[in-house]
Amino acid sequence: MKENKTYIEMFRDRAKGSMYGVAVGDALGAPLEFMSQEDIIAKHGMLRVNKMLGGGWLNLEPGQTTDDTDMTLAVAEGIMKRYHRHSIDDVVEKVGEGFIAWHHSRPKDIGHTCRVVIEAAEMNITKNEMKPSSAWRFCSEMYDIKNNHMSGGNGALMRTVPVGIAYSDWNETMIAARAIAQMTHWDGAAAVMVGDYSRVINRLVRGADFGEIDRLRLKYGASTKSTGYSFDSLGCALWATLGAIGAEDFEESLVRVVNLGGDADTAGAITGGLVGAASGFDAIPERWVNALPKPITDRIDAFVDWAVRKETERCQKEK
Repeated sequence: MKENKTYIEMFRDRAKGSMYGVAVGDALGAPLEFMSQEDIIAKHGMLRVNKMLGGGWLNLEPGQTTDDTDMTLAVAEGIMKRYHRHSIDDVVEKVGEGFIAWHHSRPKDIGHTCRVVIEAAEMNITKNEMKPSSAWRFCSEMYDIKNNHMSGGNGALMRTVPVGIAYSDWNETMIAARAIAQMTHWDGAAAVMVGDYSRVINRLVRGADFGEIDRLRLKYGASTKSTGYSFDSLGCALWATLGAIGAEDFEESLVRVVNLGGDADTAGAITGGLVGAASGFDAIPERWVNALPKPITDRIDAFVDWAVRKETERCQKEK
């Protein structure tokens, strides 16, 4: 009983670390989005930005998050409503409802691919009465075709952390991650990469060490090219975590990646989700956590509580 409790406590800490890692990485990087490293130094000085500044092109409040966190929470809440007791089509339907509701909220920031596909999927569901899962796949693939197969953006990668937390089975994780990624971003290679990232999250929150990140780096490489392309964004996360071996490396990894500039909020979210899953919630600087809006932290906490209950049930069944 003691061992199981210890495992569940570890799972909670790492699941919470991964989810909060997405949010703090997003909020830390958002004010630096679309800036070059030279721009950042010119505006903020030679010392790297390591605090919640606010501002940026979206004129954010310090600690305010963007579409990276919003879509991550939509995925988390969609999974909570259906989970793997139902088919992946049921999960896609509920995640899609979250995407549509978020789009209706008129967010400050929404990626072009996500916006176009969400609008098209909603129209096909409501006007053409298509089955939701079919509408998402159809609209995503049509967008990919019309845009000369350029749908490998990082909008699917940035939101996938909840999949790795919720699904205990590696194969289920891969299937769910790819299906949710391809709701908006049809690119097959990028969807496989999203699945690989999700499976690493799966392993980390269940006790694997930083070596899982090293193995992901062996497959995809490291990069300092912070663009909106999924492979570049993952490369930046894998570069920022080079040498990371423990909780003390969480802050350094996040600071390194957001100060690359470019698509800093998404690179920060991807890095935060990854290193947070390895190091746990207690590794995240308290000043960063305290800066996050309460409605965001309440939703994160609700998902983590749900995930812990599901993991506890799974452990009890396996006894």
